[in-house]
Amino acid sequence: MRNEKLGALARHLVYQFGPDYGTHYLFPLTYFVSATEDPLIQQIESRGLSQEQVQSNLREILSEDPHLRKCCGDVWHLARALDHLFFRRLSTLHFTINDPLPDTQADYVDGALHELDVQLYEQGPFEKFACFHLFNVKLLSGLHIEPPYEGWLFKEFAPNEVPQLLGETSLQSFVSPPSTGTWFLICKDTDGFDVEQMYPWLARRWKETQPFRQALQYAVDGVSDIDYVAPHFSPGWVNAVQKGGMYFLGSPRQDIVPPRLCPKLGPNEQQRINRMWRAYSRHQIRIQDTGSTLRKAVRIAGQFFEDYHRKAKRAEQLADLIIALEALFTPDGKTELTHRISQSCALLSCELGDGAGRQDTFKFLRSMFERRGKLFHGQYDSETEPPERLASDDEIGRLASLVRQSILRLLAIYLRGEDSLKPLRGQIQSAALDKDILADLLNKGDIETLIADAPTVLPSPEQQHPQTSPLDARPAPSPTPEP
Repeated sequence: MRNEKLGALARHLVYQFGPDYGTHYLFPLTYFVSATEDPLIQQIESRGLSQEQVQSNLREILSEDPHLRKCCGDVWHLARALDHLFFRRLSTLHFTINDPLPDTQADYVDGALHELDVQLYEQGPFEKFACFHLFNVKLLSGLHIEPPYEGWLFKEFAPNEVPQLLGETSLQSFVSPPSTGTWFLICKDTDGFDVEQMYPWLARRWKETQPFRQALQYAVDGVSDIDYVAPHFSPGWVNAVQKGGMYFLGSPRQDIVPPRLCPKLGPNEQQRINRMWRAYSRHQIRIQDTGSTLRKAVRIAGQFFEDYHRKAKRAEQLADLIIALEALFTPDGKTELTHRISQSCALLSCELGDGAGRQDTFKFLRSMFERRGKLFHGQYDSETEPPERLASDDEIGRLASLVRQSILRLLAIYLRGEDSLKPLRGQIQSAALDKDILADLLNKGDIETLIADAPTVLPSPEQQHPQTSPLDARPAPSPTPEP
């Protein structure tokens, strides 16, 4: 073997374990360096092989072998690698009670050691990939969305590749069905597990994707999300050693989104996503400053709008969208709340000369508030009544679009220097009777002019400081390993 110390240790362990122990456990070496009270282990130690000695030998091998140190990171994962690539391939024939030295008898271990050497050192250098699932997103062939950071990429997986990524044994994923999307945003890293363990690495990359998720959700209409991230490693055997089965962060979704609520990602929409992401880089400092009352209102509304993208039940979708509108437009007084909120949103949702559009939007929003009242006052039963009775796909899609546009409108006003929410709400109310004020608000709230001249150079994650996202990124989820 290229690593002589590893080969000598593996050969010696075969002799020390013997057939009783070596064939008794699925992962004999992992168990040996971890357990303490097993009589079989005590029997092995009585022959002169201690846990401390084996751990010390494995630790020495790691210290001298950069490749294994990257792939395994610690003694226990190196032990698991030897179990997976070597001990699990041995039979009772290999575990002899005599020391199998070549000058004393035929050595049945040579073939297994050769295969171990090939698997460890001839499968390429260590690489790790964080694969973020783009829920309900389908990128058209020939079109291009710029990845959020240099070196990242978008890739469509074949339906049979998704279960391999997740660690499923089925031909098609049941955890992440093809109907939820097969496009992924992928980040490649080369730092080994001696530098950063699995969860801290995935959690760090998860935070870095959240601003892009928000850019996607705010750039175009339709439900989209990044619902989970799954790791993948090269060489392939590292997956079995580090994941030990299924491993992902997040909550893979199985719900099917109605066609009306699916994003249409044509050439114009994909270019708009690109401009929106570059605009975030340009205005990052202002976006991350969350101290003003206007910024707070935009942030709270954004949280509920983004929650809407994660909800499958119609009642929850409607509630999140209405609360988002209330966060933006609720007046300081307590009278005629729904009228004022509907009026404020309608004023900012249409072009200056589109009075008919504003009237129609106002009536639509009043209707949505009435539906919300039925929901909150027990006049709609989500368990027995169809979702269309509360709000149709078209209605919930239109409401989501109005919320998205309203958030962007107020965000643009904030990015142009406004900080205080109360005077702004007063201006919006005055705009109902003064076209000059309305024209000024629409001009200041034009997000398109903000994103039109954004820089074209892709930032690095370190330049972005994405731990603080435009509207408060969701925290990294807990890992979901399944043995």
